[in-house]
Amino acid sequence: MQEIVIGRPSWRNLPSALIDSMYGLRHQMFFERLNWQVDTRDGKEKDWFDRLEPTYVVARAAAERNRALGSWRLLPTTGPYMLKDVFPELLHGQEAPSDPTIWEASRFAVAKHEDAVAFGLNETPVAMIREMLRFVRRNGVHEIVTVTSVGVERLIRNLGLKTERFGPAIQIGEVRTVALRVPMDDHAELKLWGELERDALRAA
Repeated sequence: MQEIVIGRPSWRNLPSALIDSMYGLRHQMFFERLNWQVDTRDGKEKDWFDRLEPTYVVARAAAERNRALGSWRLLPTTGPYMLKDVFPELLHGQEAPSDPTIWEASRFAVAKHEDAVAFGLNETPVAMIREMLRFVRRNGVHEIVTVTSVGVERLIRNLGLKTERFGPAIQIGEVRTVALRVPMDDHAELKLWGELERDALRAA
């Protein structure tokens, strides 16, 4: 069992021990498993975007509340963010979004045992996406942009969400990488909460 916590480093609901565990999870995901060239120290991965008071979506173990099982980082596109400042080639000549109603989701990571179903409808990623949708809509966000693997793109599409690529996928390191727009709208709400709840009840 897990629960989802959404907050910022300065918020009380996000303990520093859980944040440290999240950085450790990111080290395992990006440095050890994907062999990315990332800033890592003492088994923790963090970059300068983490200094911008981002919002984190963290899945944690219900029985071990300071152990991160999954994470995502949210930043508004009105400031620095990864698609614009690190991976502009994925824009394929399009202008980088700069709008308070558009946020970027980056640094998607899940613990190794949590992605055992590859990118099917695994409980932890789905739970994070569902809670992220509710949070951003409450905060006036209409769209998420993200730089991600084609595997995570497949997960998002398997959930029935609408996606739009900025352009073709590009090989970055060992990962086929793509930049996406994902509307956070009534359609997404229905797919993530209405239809998933209905299907879960049918399977019960």
